[in-house]
Amino acid sequence: MLAYAYRLAQGSGKIISPEYLQPLIRRAYDRNNPLRFEERRLLKNLVGNRGLWLIRQMGLAGEECGTTDSWDTATHGERKEMLARFRQQDPAAALELLRKDWKSEPANQRNELLGCLRTNISKTDEPFIQEVLESDRSSIVKETARKLLCMIPDSAMVTRCCELLRGHIRHNMLTGWSYDEIGYTPEMKAMGLSEVSSNKKEGDSEFILRQLAERVPLSFWCEVYGCGKEEAARKFAKHPPFRKFLELEDPILNFSDGLWAFHTLKEDPSYLRKPELVAMLTPSQREEISWPETVRDFGFIPDSWYGNDYEAWGPKFSSSVLSWILKKDYLYYAADMAERLAMHIPSHLRNLIEAKAASSAEASPSMNEFCSKMLEYMDLKSETDTLLNEK
Repeated sequence: MLAYAYRLAQGSGKIISPEYLQPLIRRAYDRNNPLRFEERRLLKNLVGNRGLWLIRQMGLAGEECGTTDSWDTATHGERKEMLARFRQQDPAAALELLRKDWKSEPANQRNELLGCLRTNISKTDEPFIQEVLESDRSSIVKETARKLLCMIPDSAMVTRCCELLRGHIRHNMLTGWSYDEIGYTPEMKAMGLSEVSSNKKEGDSEFILRQLAERVPLSFWCEVYGCGKEEAARKFAKHPPFRKFLELEDPILNFSDGLWAFHTLKEDPSYLRKPELVAMLTPSQREEISWPETVRDFGFIPDSWYGNDYEAWGPKFSSSVLSWILKKDYLYYAADMAERLAMHIPSHLRNLIEAKAASSAEASPSMNEFCSKMLEYMDLKSETDTLLNEK
């Protein structure tokens, strides 16, 4: 809620009163605060000269970790945080930062830093990752590099997977899927494919083809079906190849393909069991899904659903999420969930929460806490919007 208020206050011409500065600054520099970097960035324009002076007096001026100069003196944990943050803001600059001391890092630390490239990975990252795959001495680093290359839809490795699969799998509207035999090669082993399936009901040749199918982007299935991406995604969700053995969600998540996720959920909302797919959708896309009335084990909301932009969810998706939560007997971290959820739920849905709160005799303590905190934070958000002249 505090970061939301900071963001609304940007450009308002207002600065924070002196009596509030010290606790707010201390919170923004608390290493246990997951939003500390965002709060520091937003505070800079809200504390005035007095606040900048106070930051120096509190001995916090050297804690910025916002420039590449601090990379040389940062701990490994701080470097991981910096790299992850820079990948969000400027992926190319983050890649150059990673190159800086790459060969001097021990293998386990190289592996963890390399993994940060998952965020906003693109074709421009391929040369460095390919170099790591070919030259690094560590097997775990090589494996991470291979997985990263498989996340780039037009990388040489993914292109090779398409080439190997092409011609060995066909779809006919009347007869369905058919497969040609394929042999296992040293090249496939180097690409991370296994030779023998652990499932006795799956043939080894189909197992090899299935592994390739889980490594190709939606554009490949457009080629197989002979249609556009929307139709290919729907057909793939309705009748995927390799029957129940193929994990349909894996390539969608691997390529972070929001369009593929959207049309898959639109065709079959049961894939909600993979909540990461929902995180890829825009608020308007979420409104087009016919969400199920009940979701099992929905005692919390995945972090990935919230995002970092405080954008309001649509009424249809919001109503579904609230109904799933309010059906639970017990909620974990009820107050924290209420604060985060209140930033996204439309105010006109408070009647659902009030109705649940009115039947408090039947609800658990955690549900009562959730309802009371939810109403409190929705009121606070409304007051913040009014104070800062927002809708």
